[in-house]
Amino acid sequence: MSDLGMTSKKENIIDILMINIIPILFLVAIGIYHYGWRIYIYFMIEVPVFLFVAIKMLIDYKKYCNPITCTFLVSMIITAIITLIYDRCDIHLSNLFHGPHVWAENSHMMFFIGYYIMENYRDKIIIITQRLSIIIFASIIYAYVDFVRVGIGVGYRSQGFFNNPIPATTIWLMGIWLPIFIDSENKSRKELILKIFYLPPIFFSMERNAWLGFIFIMLVAFIKYRSIVIPKLKNISKKVVVGICLVFGSLVALFHNMLYDILAYRLSNLLELKSVKQRLDYWLYTLEQIRSFSIWESIFGKGWDSSRDMLLESPIYYEGYPMIDNAYLTSLYEYGLLRIILVFIIFFIAFLMLKKEEKSIHSIAIISCLVPSVFYDSNLCLTPMVLVSSFIGFLCSQYVSLKYKKEKNSFIN
Repeated sequence: MSDLGMTSKKENIIDILMINIIPILFLVAIGIYHYGWRIYIYFMIEVPVFLFVAIKMLIDYKKYCNPITCTFLVSMIITAIITLIYDRCDIHLSNLFHGPHVWAENSHMMFFIGYYIMENYRDKIIIITQRLSIIIFASIIYAYVDFVRVGIGVGYRSQGFFNNPIPATTIWLMGIWLPIFIDSENKSRKELILKIFYLPPIFFSMERNAWLGFIFIMLVAFIKYRSIVIPKLKNISKKVVVGICLVFGSLVALFHNMLYDILAYRLSNLLELKSVKQRLDYWLYTLEQIRSFSIWESIFGKGWDSSRDMLLESPIYYEGYPMIDNAYLTSLYEYGLLRIILVFIIFFIAFLMLKKEEKSIHSIAIISCLVPSVFYDSNLCLTPMVLVSSFIGFLCSQYVSLKYKKEKNSFIN
């Protein structure tokens, strides 16, 4: 075989890998939580891919050098330095590619992988997104199987195959906006029908943060698409409206006792619930600790996983819960103001792109995580982190194209 043929074959293999790497990592992350796979399997895939991407970006640095990528690179370097300074991990040969130091950089690595893919495979992004959407919808189907197998009630919490309702609902809130059908007749109608299937699992997750997040993102979506939604609502026939009301009313009448019990169980006497008191105690205690930070610590934080040690040594520690349960406070404590500023920049870009782009699905998917992240450490959950970080890479790549390269074409047709 000629050198040209070998080169072409290698490029095809690399292209196939890059187009499928995010769905593969997402599936591996699911395997870790659902089947108990070893965490190093994930990092042994992610790290080499990241190193390949990093080398390609360095070789062609003029193409990739911009304020966004430089900001993330600086954040990555600072994270590594702070982690080493505070000796947050024991680095040795056996854990070189999958130790805590690698976990600390996971979100950065996924960002650069997502950014590189958007830059070089922009026409394939919709296919990548569709594959992720199919995996997420499969978890919804799995949740319905659980409904039948276990039975719905106050003690039941749907979680798909994520083994925890908290990351499950974050992923489902994102999945609502991701397409399953591409170039299909009546695509919008089919998508709407399938997305309705997301609602019962989200409700029966019993996650208050998911309910609040759902209301928030639906308000955002309505404001964004009101010029499209309102005329369509006006065109709906009275028969359809009556039919929907009858179906909805029948379901409420049939299951009203169970619905009341669930809402009463999750919403009554909130301030007296252990989970709520724990979060409030942890948040207030963390803020007290942050107020005593030095200027250095305020800017750069105290290093990866330092919040866990802080809580374990605190006088208010709740046995078995060594986490702040607030992604923003955890980021502020561990990585300082620089990380929080970066987080706000990301959400600013997401809202900005949502306003500019007619179909910026990754923007609204990222915004879907804004409210739930207030109530749990989303940065410590691998499955949603794969999606969020890679989507941020997608989003920032498009933002750079519109802002600095003056490209006006959307990446979604």
